[in-house]
Amino acid sequence: MKTFTALVLLLALSCVQARTLIVDERGSGDVRAFDDAIAQAENGDGILLMPGNYSAAAVHKSLNISGRQGAVISGSLVVAAPGCKISDIIFESDGNPAVSLAPLTTVYSAATSLQSRRRLWSLERTTA
Repeated sequence: MKTFTALVLLLALSCVQARTLIVDERGSGDVRAFDDAIAQAENGDGILLMPGNYSAAAVHKSLNISGRQGAVISGSLVVAAPGCKISDIIFESDGNPAVSLAPLTTVYSAATSLQSRRRLWSLERTTA
């Protein structure tokens, strides 16, 4: 009976593990568009952007978003969820903020590295 109980618990825990969605504009990932990955993801999931250019979106879930070398997000990314982590992504913006954090009661940290007009961000959003 103990073995059966342990097996049921193990099965239940394996069903709730976070997953990583791969975004590849060339079609070899789970989805082609960044906003589609956000829509499919659940809190705690990861999104991995393969090299390519992706449109910015709004993130209202606690996600771990990272990119491979050459992953570029164009436009303003809005991060509105506590616990959201963003790393290894190049942001291109046309004068508007590349990353917006909301609401203003949020504490965040960002490390930037300038590459011509591009910024490489490592960002973690947590609640105050």
